[in-house]
This record gives sequence, structure tokens and C-alpha cells, in this order.
Amino acid sequence: AHATCQEISNLGWKTMLQPPYSPDLAPSDFHLFGPPKDGLRGHHFETDADVKCAVREWVKKTDNAFF
Repeated sequence: AHATCQEISNLGWKTMLQPPYSPDLAPSDFHLFGPPKDGLRGHHFETDADVKCAVREWVKKTDNAFF
């Protein structure tokens, strides 16, 4: 990291600060998580166990080609 920072300085480039968390980079937006989110959208769960059960059921119903 030090060598990279030094090279950026040598080139006269300016760096832009990035926030520690960006909603644009949320892991739930990757390909794997989109379809399960769509399958669970609109449902309300009382407990974590209910969510886990719903996800397991979604996985069972999903074609193996997805994985």
C-alpha cells in the first residue's frame, strides 16, 4: 500500500475518499442473492427461524442449474 501511495504521489494524481460503506457495493446485490430476495419479497417473518425455513424451501424449489 505504501508503494502504491508513493507512486500516486509521484504521478501527481489526487485520490478521492470513499465512504466506509456504500450501498452500491452491498453484497446482497450480487447474482447469487438477487433471486432469493425476489422469492422472499413481500413476505413478513416473525423470527429468524422463519426466515431460515423460507430460504431452505426456496433452495429446494430452485433448479440445480442455478447453483
